[in-house]
Amino acid sequence: MGLKVEDVRPYAVAARFHNESLEGVDKFEMDDETYKARQAQTNADASRAELAALSSDLRVGARCQVQLGSTARRGSIRYVGKTQFASGIWIGLQYDEPVGKNDGSVQGERYFDCKALFGGFVRPEKVQVGDFPEEDIEAELQDEEEIESPSQGPILAPPALSHDCMPGGDAVVYEVKRREIWAAFNNEPAASALLRARGASKSTKKKPKMCVGAVLATSSAARRMAQQSPSRSSFKISAPARSESSGQPASSRPSPRSRADAKARTAIGPFTPLSAGLLVATSIALFFYFQSEKAEVERRKANEKKNEKVGRPRIGGEFSLVMPVLGRGSEGESIEARSFTEKDLVGAWTLLYFGFTNCPDICPEELDKMGKVVDQIDSKYGAIINPIFITCDPARDTLAATSTYVSEFHPRMVGLTGSYEAVKKACKAFRVYFSTPPGADPSNDYLVDHSIFFYLMDPEGKFVDAFGRSQTAEDVHAKVEGFISRWQSEGNALGRADIKTRVREDESRKVPF
Repeated sequence: MGLKVEDVRPYAVAARFHNESLEGVDKFEMDDETYKARQAQTNADASRAELAALSSDLRVGARCQVQLGSTARRGSIRYVGKTQFASGIWIGLQYDEPVGKNDGSVQGERYFDCKALFGGFVRPEKVQVGDFPEEDIEAELQDEEEIESPSQGPILAPPALSHDCMPGGDAVVYEVKRREIWAAFNNEPAASALLRARGASKSTKKKPKMCVGAVLATSSAARRMAQQSPSRSSFKISAPARSESSGQPASSRPSPRSRADAKARTAIGPFTPLSAGLLVATSIALFFYFQSEKAEVERRKANEKKNEKVGRPRIGGEFSLVMPVLGRGSEGESIEARSFTEKDLVGAWTLLYFGFTNCPDICPEELDKMGKVVDQIDSKYGAIINPIFITCDPARDTLAATSTYVSEFHPRMVGLTGSYEAVKKACKAFRVYFSTPPGADPSNDYLVDHSIFFYLMDPEGKFVDAFGRSQTAEDVHAKVEGFISRWQSEGNALGRADIKTRVREDESRKVPF
């Protein structure tokens, strides 16, 4: 019997392994493509592991609330994963209000689709998923004015005319005509047509127009309408009495009295009670016709105003800021403050941007783009557009800092600043988000998170369009020129961009700051 003894102690096994020859062992080699594929798989596994570590509630389509500084915003999750603009996991959101920074794309890479100013990306720790209802933008705004339709007035009937001067036969004929007209006015179809002519009915888009023929109906038509309305007062029409001997109407036989009356009527002239009745009926018809035309014009104007309210976003409103101007005092040149409100936007086109003077890259790029657009418009139309910069960092952007900053981008550019509350009100009017705290220390070096858009306002001070960072100067210029051409084709004045000069020369605007 043989006995095999083997040393299995770890250090003994390791020593034996090192003493063995490795010449017969094949070398393991991997080409570059296989290595890159394994590396990509490793990164993908790491990304899935990182996503799995997140809350299972962070899914596309979930409602959420985002805490941005001291402000909470609501929206829906549209993207969860890694991005090309920054490392780590990001949550793509579509806000309920236009307080975002993009439309779902960043630096040319699209992650989801939404309207401009509604998209944004935040870190997962800032997102709280829950059953958050959508925010109602109109709840913060004033109620829309209701346009009331004209009330239905009473059905008018032609006035009764005196016919005492008429002889027997003519009086009967006139009375028949007058009663037929009355029946036509009190008949339901005729009354409905009359109301539609006055603009009080909405049952049809095409409104019939009144005329004399619609009022003075023929005898047969009036009788038919009167018979179709049994609820109306009925009446009988008695024919003239006939002579027993000749069978002809008694009033048709000539008599000395009738010949005398005929001569009297001829002497009076063409103006008879019948012609007076026709004149009154014509006047009534013309009155209702012009009333209906007036109501139609007012209805069109009301619809235009209503469509304008529905079609335009509620961007812009009241604000009160200050504009720095160079003044002269007892000690030489100094910076003075002039008041500037939303009324100063009226009279010329405006390109308006919100930012801060300590911005390292984005604000200078956007203001350079704005300056190029203004120069291109000036080359064709002249000075018709005012470039305006409003600070989101009033703690550090003083009068002097704002004045020096805007002068580097365009000679006509206006810089506006003010107190924190005044700047906050202006930003809210234009739906601009910014995160500067009220008690920010000007000596500290900090960045201000804000919306990156500039706005186009027409010469009436109304919002026209907004342009984001992804649009080039050529894109913005093409759109702005299109709006200006359409405005000019409608016969409107282009205005003059002289707000900087007017504010500087108006001493009554001087305010302490």
